[in-house]
Amino acid sequence: MSTGRFETRINAQSAQLSLTEQRLARAIVLQKDRVVLASAQQIAELAGTSDATLLRMMRALGYETLAEMREELLADLTGGQYPGNQGKVGGLHNIRAHGPSTDMELAAGLVAAIAKVHL
Repeated sequence: MSTGRFETRINAQSAQLSLTEQRLARAIVLQKDRVVLASAQQIAELAGTSDATLLRMMRALGYETLAEMREELLADLTGGQYPGNQGKVGGLHNIRAHGPSTDMELAAGLVAAIAKVHL
């Protein structure tokens, strides 16, 4: 299995992450499929930490928003192929702008993309 973009960021920035942030990053790597649809609090709970720790870890890894991190994780899961992605990170913004009109439709599209990866 190849290293995804998220793991590449972790490897490049591991010295800047606290032990708790490293533990959270490892938990995210192991449960990417859950993270793409989880809230900040739910993601933090994967490693028994707080959403503030998640935000610090995200900033240390160069993410500006949780949506940006989710997009990269989804791209890792799907090999960069999911509705609206067009082969680049940023696809969730494209889906919102040109695709599903509700969060439920967006979630359904993400679940379908993830299901394809696991089948």
